[in-house]
Amino acid sequence: MAHSQTKKRQSRAGGVVVVALLTVLSACATHPPATPMAATPTPMLTGTILSSRLVMLQIAGAEGGVLGALGAPASAGETLAPATEFIVRETGGTIISVMQPQPTSLHPGERVEILRGLTTRLAPLPANAAT
Repeated sequence: MAHSQTKKRQSRAGGVVVVALLTVLSACATHPPATPMAATPTPMLTGTILSSRLVMLQIAGAEGGVLGALGAPASAGETLAPATEFIVRETGGTIISVMQPQPTSLHPGERVEILRGLTTRLAPLPANAAT
């Protein structure tokens, strides 16, 4: 009988050790964010085109489109392409400059959606969009 009680105590002690070990290990585990970044809705950013002008946009090279837009000559291996620079007043009042390759159907005075990502782009604002 004493042997049976000793086995039960050892079994309980082993179970307690396993539960304690699992508790410690689960505290060390990393937890993913509650809401994935892609699932977070982004409010629509809108604005009004104030003006536009034709520029030459530098396609390749470390300087990107800045030097091409300023009229600098392209270096070897770089290509200049026609683009339009838009000056846009965001709904909050901030004024930004956005360059887009040609052709584009956007015009000064038009309300646009400002699409931010790797590059900033403009898209016509849908007629049913809130202003």
